[in-house]
Amino acid sequence: MNRPQTPSQVNTGTLGDIQALLTRVRDAKLLAVLNLIERNPLRCEFEALVQQARPRLRILRPARPLTLPRILVLPFEDCLDTGPDPKASTGIIQRGTLPVILRIATEPFDAEEKRQLQAVCDQATFNERQIVLTLGERIWPRAADALTKAGGASSRLGTAGAPANQIATAATMLRVAAPFVRGVLDLPPRPLPQLNEQQIRGLFTILAAMEKTIPGSAAIGFRALVARSAQPGQLLALITKQDLPLDTSAKFALQNDVAAVCIGQVCRETRQLSLTEGRDLGSLVEAALLNVARVTSLRALGLKNHAAALDRAYREIGAVVEKAAAEAANSVSIRDYLAGLANGQALSDRNGCVAAEANARELGKLRLIARDIGIEPTVRHAVNDVVTAVAKATEQGIGELAKTGHPPSDTRRLLIQQARMVELLLGSREASALLRSLRVR
Repeated sequence: MNRPQTPSQVNTGTLGDIQALLTRVRDAKLLAVLNLIERNPLRCEFEALVQQARPRLRILRPARPLTLPRILVLPFEDCLDTGPDPKASTGIIQRGTLPVILRIATEPFDAEEKRQLQAVCDQATFNERQIVLTLGERIWPRAADALTKAGGASSRLGTAGAPANQIATAATMLRVAAPFVRGVLDLPPRPLPQLNEQQIRGLFTILAAMEKTIPGSAAIGFRALVARSAQPGQLLALITKQDLPLDTSAKFALQNDVAAVCIGQVCRETRQLSLTEGRDLGSLVEAALLNVARVTSLRALGLKNHAAALDRAYREIGAVVEKAAAEAANSVSIRDYLAGLANGQALSDRNGCVAAEANARELGKLRLIARDIGIEPTVRHAVNDVVTAVAKATEQGIGELAKTGHPPSDTRRLLIQQARMVELLLGSREASALLRSLRVR
């Protein structure tokens, strides 16, 4: 009997087709596929399948089942990246190496112990912090020992698919996992908002203790925290001022190194953003807003050697925003809404109005993003086209209502709908001015 293939046994072309398919499916279907992968004993074999959908998953924030591999990855999950050429000094682990790292990390546990550990996981969730920490403290040290041993061997002989520096990064974070994970679990969910003084002091106290335990671990932990943040510039600005057992030159080197990694990550995630059949405009806008916030916080640092890369990141975000605005302005929900306005049927199509207003709300956000990154004219043109079309369709609709003898109250309702749409697209101030200039006679 033929056994089903795992992704590592599938040819590259087919794997690419499956990855592309997962970027197009609707949110609910994507989350269902992810849930199946998360619970599969060969989960790490399927990592590559969801790689292109990860920016979308960060926005969807799916509930995560508690599994043995997930607990093992928890200390270094924010070190995982899809970059093609990770830098050892910043503690990056390529996602493609994760299957090998997990295979090595689970070698100390026999089948019966794995079954017992998973049985505990099956009765708990990630929200049960104490269970997560108790299980982690039981398995992290042994996994670290196995990785350290394998890392030493790979530096001499080579370990296929897992460079020695990435094995060492995982081992280091597993050795200091307990205090680091405890600190991370105390934080809000990712992406982290701007942190308060108490949170910052607590994090840097943990990093300092980690560095004293294992030299080099603070840099890896810091990089992981920055990867979690919606305001990476805040943490990068603080690295040179906080009391860490690193000299000044090491702190500045770390700041520059991690900034470069952050910019690269933003650019890669931005290139994966697009409107597809399965992806709604709202999740794309939220992802774009997050990437703009990241780049803006990094620009505030004034790192001159990163100025060109930051400008490039803005341009890449701008290209996505412009394309999304053009597609959204010509979306089915907007076209159907305009048709309903023009024939006077919009008053009875509540679902159509809700869908069109949701689209208009996100279009308005895209206009604000475009303004903040200096490309408003192009996006504003798409928005204005919709505003003008709404005004024209409203005027036609009022004519249709008059022909069919509808009461004046229906005309007012249609004008209120027009005002609502324009407000969502342009904001209340500009909407008032524009409505006065386009007043329907």
